[in-house]
Amino acid sequence: MDFYLSPHWMLLVFQSSATTYEEVHILSIYNDADLVAVIPLITTKRNHKYVKLRYLNILGNVYSAKRGILVHPDHQHDVIPYINNFLIRENAFNVDAIEFNGVDEDDALMSKFFSLSSEHWSVLEKNIDFDNMHLSISSDFNGKDYFESLKKKVRQNIRTGFNRLNKSGIKLIFTHTDNSTDAAFHIDSYYDILDNSWKDDEVDKDFHKKLLLSKSSCFTAYLFLLYEDVLGESQSGIRYLDNINICSEKNIIQQGYKPIAVTMFVTCGNKGYFLKTVYDQKYSTYSLGTLLLWLSLKELIDTYHIRYYDFQKGSENYKYWFGNIQKSRYKYLIYNVKSFKTRFYLYLKSIKKYISLIGKYMGRTD
Repeated sequence: MDFYLSPHWMLLVFQSSATTYEEVHILSIYNDADLVAVIPLITTKRNHKYVKLRYLNILGNVYSAKRGILVHPDHQHDVIPYINNFLIRENAFNVDAIEFNGVDEDDALMSKFFSLSSEHWSVLEKNIDFDNMHLSISSDFNGKDYFESLKKKVRQNIRTGFNRLNKSGIKLIFTHTDNSTDAAFHIDSYYDILDNSWKDDEVDKDFHKKLLLSKSSCFTAYLFLLYEDVLGESQSGIRYLDNINICSEKNIIQQGYKPIAVTMFVTCGNKGYFLKTVYDQKYSTYSLGTLLLWLSLKELIDTYHIRYYDFQKGSENYKYWFGNIQKSRYKYLIYNVKSFKTRFYLYLKSIKKYISLIGKYMGRTD
């Protein structure tokens, strides 16, 4: 099972996002008494110039490109006509447009839906939404092999980061915890780092805490952390690797080290899902995000034997550095041309396009 489509994850996302939208709906489809599909839907209103449109969207996954549609494998194609009839022909939620984000171009299920939709609403837009980077490594690879497979520039960036730390006299402790252990101390460290970073929580404040404390047979959530050893008194017996001390959770608590960077992963089977990296802005010159992501991947490869990684949506440089598979995701917009507001909006949009083209033509010089 894909972690981002697991019931546990979808329930957590739904509970954490429900207050963000105008309306949240759960569309359930049954075959006699058997539940064969569940689709969480949201409606939002957007102000365009001179007109406000009402949109319907599938409730997203916060991080993933995966849509939030749960369909029984035996009914993958049976349910699409019913969904289309309910959302498009009947327009059950009285919307002006339906938007789908992060759609895989090879997604046969969505292709069938869009094909049927265009028969009734006719106006369909398709644009690249974002890239989704993945990493797949050989089963006989260890962390060192993976490091050597990275581009020379990336390996140099990692070495440079460690060298800067050494020259500055900064000593770091690297550790991690999962949701099968007492993670409360490190969760507090996560929020301390978040408060000193430039990032905000993607959903409600307790979302990551709930995730990290979840007890699920489907997945394990990990925090990988860097603490600064302010006193320089690391206890003996600590492993030493890549200029970073590796120590236990007990040592971290006793020494009172300062938390400065955190990376969050979830594993499900042999797959790892990257969620986020956050670091204290005061340490931004040391490439802590890159160093910690590398250390986290190495630990996941060597200790937990994770071979496939999803770096989630987004086109940040570091995802291209560490990933080796690029997938483009698309955004589809289906407009309800039976709506006067929608027709007016599309007319204004076309006029704006032609004005722009005329402006470019008039601005040309020979």
